[in-house]
Amino acid sequence: MDEWATHYPMYAIGAEKGALLDAVLEDLRPRSALEIGSFLGYSAVRTARRLAPGGLMVCIEANPDNAAVARAVVDHAGVGGGVVFLQGLGSERLADAARLVAEAAGPPGAQEQRRQPEAASGGGGGGGGGGGGGGSERVLAALRREAAKQQLAAAAAAAAAGDGESGDAAAADASQQPPQPLQQPAQQVPNARVDYLFLDHCKPCYLPDLVAAEALGLVGPGTVVAADNVVFPGAPGYLEHMETAGCYATALLDAAHEVDKPWDPNWKMGTPDAVAVSLRW
Repeated sequence: MDEWATHYPMYAIGAEKGALLDAVLEDLRPRSALEIGSFLGYSAVRTARRLAPGGLMVCIEANPDNAAVARAVVDHAGVGGGVVFLQGLGSERLADAARLVAEAAGPPGAQEQRRQPEAASGGGGGGGGGGGGGGSERVLAALRREAAKQQLAAAAAAAAAGDGESGDAAAADASQQPPQPLQQPAQQVPNARVDYLFLDHCKPCYLPDLVAAEALGLVGPGTVVAADNVVFPGAPGYLEHMETAGCYATALLDAAHEVDKPWDPNWKMGTPDAVAVSLRW
């Protein structure tokens, strides 16, 4: 598929970004993954290859023709056994995805008993830490350390505020809560948390679909959320949410935009872009 993309502009994460996310997935070894925006199945194959044994991946793809091709691609790659495709918009199918994940996870409480992946030691590839730097530390290890710092800071702030919080303080705290989705609030599905969520669909949909996934319980403490194209063309409000929600540690992994058009004289080759990788704590 990488070779094909050199001849035809394929909307997929591509080899450079794919390698960065591969390193995160190898450290995470997710038992459950959710992808919104599969196109022809490129990222689904890369993710499914790095699921833990017996893991489940749910892919939501709006275009029925693309969903059919992606299904055939993951089957051809030999990883289709643990992948389920749901055709439709993320806003339409997230609740169905939550039910599938919960059914695969088993009875309530089973997720808490799952082995948590150990933080990787420093060294090795896999992209940089916060801000997209190219340091030697593994991305997931850096995010876990940053999340621990944020939790300590939040606990200290709560302790300093004391038990009797004033009305002004309560209002200020409420202002830090994640923005609510425009649609009717979803009902949380018990035991539906995924280990990994990948967003690569309609860029203005990133934020409302993430908030809906949070409300459904698909995203919770321990979930790693990756979002492509947060610099170019950009995802309105998404990075701001990750910065202000008060429960995410985020790193930007710099990489060129994956679609190049050498035959188009007006196309800027190698447009700067980034993948945002966040750890929910």
